[in-house]
Amino acid sequence: MNARWIWIFGLVGWLLSLASAQTPATAQTLAVGDVVHIAIINAEEWSGDFPVLHDGTLRGKGFGQVVAAGKTLSQVESAVVQALAPVLRQPRVRVTLKSLRPALVYVVGFSERSAGPVAWVPGLTLRQVLSSSGPLAEPRDEYQIQLLRQGSVQEIDLARLLAGQIADEPLERDDVVTLVRKPEIKIWVLGSATRPGLLRVPVGTDLYQAIAQAGGLAASGSSESEARADGDYVVLLRRGPSVSEYALRPSPDSLPIVLEAGDTITLAAQPTARVSVLGFVQKPGEFVVRQKLGVLGALAAAEGVLPEGSIRSVVVIRRGQARVVDASQSILDSSIAPPPLEDGDVIYVRPNEDAVLVLGTVQKPGRVPIPLGQTLRVADALALAGGLESRGSLRRVAIARPGPDGTYAVQQVNLDEFLKDGKIEANPLLKSGDILLFGEPKGVTFSSLSQILSSALLIEAFFRR
Repeated sequence: MNARWIWIFGLVGWLLSLASAQTPATAQTLAVGDVVHIAIINAEEWSGDFPVLHDGTLRGKGFGQVVAAGKTLSQVESAVVQALAPVLRQPRVRVTLKSLRPALVYVVGFSERSAGPVAWVPGLTLRQVLSSSGPLAEPRDEYQIQLLRQGSVQEIDLARLLAGQIADEPLERDDVVTLVRKPEIKIWVLGSATRPGLLRVPVGTDLYQAIAQAGGLAASGSSESEARADGDYVVLLRRGPSVSEYALRPSPDSLPIVLEAGDTITLAAQPTARVSVLGFVQKPGEFVVRQKLGVLGALAAAEGVLPEGSIRSVVVIRRGQARVVDASQSILDSSIAPPPLEDGDVIYVRPNEDAVLVLGTVQKPGRVPIPLGQTLRVADALALAGGLESRGSLRRVAIARPGPDGTYAVQQVNLDEFLKDGKIEANPLLKSGDILLFGEPKGVTFSSLSQILSSALLIEAFFRR
């Protein structure tokens, strides 16, 4: 090779090096769609422009196939030289960037004017793309985003993303953003719904979301029905052979009840009964009560039991037959369901027989009921009897308690020790049937007191009050 050709090759190499040095893309990696120019100095017929194919390679005569995607220009240049080595002696190669494929992300499934490619820049986020894509589908909780990136798909909840409940997603070049409806299931909403029938709801929909989609409870136009809506309706969820019952409104701490395909939801009116409530109640009268609430529901409708009444022995008269119901069991143990009511039931609240008799030097001697579920001590009974008279004494207090054989045992207490020193033994618990006597500082001995308390006259007076 003469000096002239050496000079020409040197000049070409210098120009190519200068062009590469002036191109900022030299240091960046190539991607599918980019075009490079490969100059093979000692085999010009193999030189030319070559695109990075979909499999990330360059293909050409002489060097065959080399990987280019993710490689820099200098790395591609080395790969071509290595590929030419078996066919050329000391191959000389220069690789330069001809053109870059545009950096884009693609938007699918939105409005026609906003669907299509969007210019990608570093830092572009999913929410930025959504905000520039025109009006979004409503209701948003029925849609989701599918983000396709390098062959893998990520599903993103649209409503949660827009509400800021999940982190915004930074996009990468060539991402495909698609708006799709969430997968759906078929369910039925029946009964007193505003729009009963077959519904298609997104997977993950809970019970109360489906009721809302069906318009909720239908308005009857009756003020009485509207006032009773929440209390007198129940939600029945049938899933296969099983039926579960729920309140018409969810409680704040309740967990979501996620629906399954084929579920049937029924908004059903709870059956009621017209009953009469009499006896020791605040407001005797006739009431319409939900059957399942039983006696306690009827007593609540009558505004509760008077202090002198008892729910331990409530008489229920049904079709000419009477039975005694202990309604306190459902209060003390919530797992015990009360017997349901029927139309025409008559409920009579009897007087409270759990009581003590307070006698002696008190302001209001007589019978003192023991409230349901509460305890009564000597000091409590004294307070309910109006306190001591001026001549009474806290040091002379006697408790007479009947034994199994009907005789009374008498116990003396000094209530003053409890009131002054907090001695709990001086303020014992009382039991139903006890007789409590407050004496004077002098004059009554406990032997005579025992005789008084044991007298038939006193016992008879206690039980007849």
